[in-house]
Amino acid sequence: MIQQGNETFEGYEKIYEVSVEAVKERVKKYFEEAWIYVVLDFAVGFGIYKDQSYLLKLDNEKKLLPLDWRYVQEMRIFNRIGELRISPIKGHWIGRFRGSILDCKENAEGMYGFIIDENQKLWGRFEKSEVIDSLQWSLLTSERGTRIWVPIELREHKEAAVCVRKFMGTPQNDSWGMAYQTDLRMVDFCVWKENIGRDLKWEMTK
Repeated sequence: MIQQGNETFEGYEKIYEVSVEAVKERVKKYFEEAWIYVVLDFAVGFGIYKDQSYLLKLDNEKKLLPLDWRYVQEMRIFNRIGELRISPIKGHWIGRFRGSILDCKENAEGMYGFIIDENQKLWGRFEKSEVIDSLQWSLLTSERGTRIWVPIELREHKEAAVCVRKFMGTPQNDSWGMAYQTDLRMVDFCVWKENIGRDLKWEMTK
């Protein structure tokens, strides 16, 4: 398990559910409010989980749309506390939760190494901003034709980023080798700033 400087722990828990309703119960266990990243059969977008509702802001839609679980290929529900990543595989919902959990000591599996916090730039530059259900959304567009809405106010700022936490593994048993990434969880959104680009920090395990 990975211990951070503030005495909190990053735990890991496997998820294996047989229905959408079971997944929703899992989400209620971990979150009251959170962001959503979802890959659908026909689109990729961000949204918000609030009051046990899953709402997405997709391309040209004027309002937030309820998530249609039939089209989900992958979904991440996340905030600063943790992230639930899950996908439908052969009739089941399989994934993991990574973050601060009460029983993390029992669920820690292979938690050796360190973590790196950084900002990863999103494709596209600011085109317009709208307020929907009291939340500010900004549209990013690129020359490649990509269009994605992010729940952050940009305006004079032109680009946005996702704040992520990377989990790095290290060789064990005195063996030689390089550190390697074992997982990544989304944390929040922020304005992209060229001069700081990667906002790095790392914490070693004990």
